[in-house]
Amino acid sequence: MQKCDGCMVRIKNGMEPACVRACPVQALRLVDMDAGDEADEEASLQKLGKEILEFQM
Repeated sequence: MQKCDGCMVRIKNGMEPACVRACPVQALRLVDMDAGDEADEEASLQKLGKEILEFQM
């Protein structure tokens, strides 16, 4: 077992973290918290909410 190191080497080399790359349903993504792209975050939350509601029906 290994502890997650955040794939710092991969990120420094312009690559995605291994977990993001391997996720088959694209549930994970790397987000730059310093970029402050609130519109993208809001759209993602709205999309997630719609998917949850559709799943429950």
